[in-house]
Amino acid sequence: MRSSDWSIRCMFPLLVAVLSLASVFGCAQSAPPAPTPTWTRPAEATKPPAPAPTKAAETTEPAVKASPQSLVSVKLADVKSTISAPFRVAEAKGYFKEQGLDANFESVAGAAAVAAFLATGQLDIASGAMGAGFFNAINRGAQVRIVGPLSLEPPMGGGSTGPLLVRKELMDKGEVQSVKDLKGRTVAMNTRSGISEYRLHNVLKQSGMSLGDVNIVTMDFPDQLVALQNRAIDAAISTQPHAPQAVASGIAKILVDETLPGKMAFTIQYSPKFIQERPDAAKRFMVAVLKAMRDLQDKGMLKPDIIDVVSKATGQKPEVLKISVLPVFDPDGKIQEDFIQEQQQFFKDVGLLEYQELIPTGKIVDDTFVKYAVQQLGPYKK
Repeated sequence: MRSSDWSIRCMFPLLVAVLSLASVFGCAQSAPPAPTPTWTRPAEATKPPAPAPTKAAETTEPAVKASPQSLVSVKLADVKSTISAPFRVAEAKGYFKEQGLDANFESVAGAAAVAAFLATGQLDIASGAMGAGFFNAINRGAQVRIVGPLSLEPPMGGGSTGPLLVRKELMDKGEVQSVKDLKGRTVAMNTRSGISEYRLHNVLKQSGMSLGDVNIVTMDFPDQLVALQNRAIDAAISTQPHAPQAVASGIAKILVDETLPGKMAFTIQYSPKFIQERPDAAKRFMVAVLKAMRDLQDKGMLKPDIIDVVSKATGQKPEVLKISVLPVFDPDGKIQEDFIQEQQQFFKDVGLLEYQELIPTGKIVDDTFVKYAVQQLGPYKK
């Protein structure tokens, strides 16, 4: 991003306010670092700050199908993870162009960059979990909105994209046979104040324990496997494909395979500028994504015409995808508002929020876009 004295004075306060959104994106599956994009200062940068976005008006008008010359460009963060499969499938199958959109996947160097670019409108769309930083940023006035679910955890009996692993030798020797046996032991997660911490909280709570009953350390997902092998940690909240790789290599075993069954682990988030200035494009984007989500039903990610798309986008080989627990996608895009509030309450209870009264979901969620998409496509039918 080009900088100048003018841009620093204008953007610094807003960037400070939104950088805490970084924790929202720090919980996605790990991927090789990508270069920071070079941003061109938008033409509207000399205009006064835009007012807070309002929800786009609902409509039943048909989606616009534009010619290649009139495609509307949209920028979304490039997250190399199976959670973002709907974006890649929509691109590969031509659903974005069908809706008059040109989707540009922007490589970014880290969660802080994603958060800042989304809040300032230099990115239009991003995927993210909900953490304390997300809620604190909304409380400070950040106008980013959750506009739809991205990935869900499989329902009960379907495993988890984020299981709890334990060192194999501890389970083989009978030293750890249940969650209660982790009391006083060292458990790793990729970051605090995010979805991984909430997963561990949920698992411990089911056994009558709390986060204070274990020694928590943070480390990246790949490093967790090394630490398990070196006996530096006893357990870890892992992710895909690292969890099945750890089991296959004999490093660890899965102690809890359902950490948040059926819950909305990751969401689709829109920037305030995208919502306010291009609401029609924002609606059509959701139509394309929901159409892709319907292609991904019943393990559609493993279908021949899709698995190669996901493999190339994520860098995960097809054989790895086949042994991984895959995320689930809601074909009707229902936003789990109750789960949003559950997490907000949890982060308040552990003292990570900067405020006391919970933010109502009306200031966090804008469901008009997904409702529009369902109107266009109709309710999902198998």
